[in-house]
Amino acid sequence: MKTIFAVCVGIAILGIANARIIEDEGAVDSNYEEKAIHGQQGGFTTDETVAQAICHSAVLEEGYTSFWTYAVGRDCRWPTHTDTCTSICTSANLHAQDPQTVNGKWECVTAIHVYPGRKPTFINGDTKTATLGLKTAHSDCEQPSCGPNFCCCAVINF
Repeated sequence: MKTIFAVCVGIAILGIANARIIEDEGAVDSNYEEKAIHGQQGGFTTDETVAQAICHSAVLEEGYTSFWTYAVGRDCRWPTHTDTCTSICTSANLHAQDPQTVNGKWECVTAIHVYPGRKPTFINGDTKTATLGLKTAHSDCEQPSCGPNFCCCAVINF
């Protein structure tokens, strides 16, 4: 299963690297994240892509073979950050957002923090050796404080 995790994270990283490069002279768009947040890129942010890859891998690690996975953003502004990922993942409000999964068995698999603002370690074919890349941290589903910024929710037994 660790191989599956590594492959999923690798695919996410490759997707991020490709998404961040602009065709105009291969320059890196320093405002990519901000544009994505405001819908100007028409896609998910780097953080969301990484979170989804980690969440999917975490569900595979649990041994499930038939499931849907969601990386659900967690609001860290007071007072809303008191919701645990368990309460977020089991919320009927969340379930109603996808008609295919509304009646499935929802659960929180893990909680993660994807740290924003990391610089790419591979640009235009040039590898920056010994440069820190993406940073993530795992937490548990019952964390009430503002540590995890994504909940890994899974719908199993659908």
